[in-house]
Amino acid sequence: MTSITRTEQRTIQLRKQARDLIAHGRLPITRPKDTWGGRGSGARCALCGMKIDFSEAEIEAEFAGAHGASRLEKLHFHGYCFVEFEFERDRLRAPSRLARNRAGGELPAIGDPLTSAKST
Repeated sequence: MTSITRTEQRTIQLRKQARDLIAHGRLPITRPKDTWGGRGSGARCALCGMKIDFSEAEIEAEFAGAHGASRLEKLHFHGYCFVEFEFERDRLRAPSRLARNRAGGELPAIGDPLTSAKST
């Protein structure tokens, strides 16, 4: 019988949380326009909701706004949360690329529910 480590449990939990937030339009399925890394700023992580402490690595990612808005939206992540978010985002986008290419449309941005994965 194999037991999983705390790190593996955290990975599973963060990936599930990322899938749920993407599916409900609270995190984007699109790639960030730009990213920056540095020391924690005290902001709340967009994935886990916990404060990013000054001693932790923080990723700030800039995404296109919801519903075609011209302004950009910046989200803050713990370094490890961003890795798990990117993993799930890329995994969810892979089957959606075929549907998007067939339909000739774009994938949902921040605030748009993820419906393409359920309807294809």
